[in-house]
Amino acid sequence: MRKKPNIEKVIDKLAKEWLGKKGVISISDSEINGELCIVFFVNQPELERELYPSEVDGYKIIIKSSGKVVAHND
Repeated sequence: MRKKPNIEKVIDKLAKEWLGKKGVISISDSEINGELCIVFFVNQPELERELYPSEVDGYKIIIKSSGKVVAHND
C-alpha cells in the first residue's frame, strides 16, 4: 500500500489551485468516522458536487457549506 503524503502539503497544494474558485473559501483537514479527510468549505452550496474532486493523493474530499461569511468591524 502506497503511503499518503503529508496532509498539510496536500492542503497547501489544493489551496493554491482552489481557494477563490467555485465558491471555495477555506480548505482544512478533519477526522471523519476515524478517517483523515480534506474539507472544502464553500459559500455556494448549490454548485454541483461533480465540480470538486472526490479524492486527492489518497485523502477523501468532503464538501461543507460555510454559510454566509461577513466581516465584522470591532
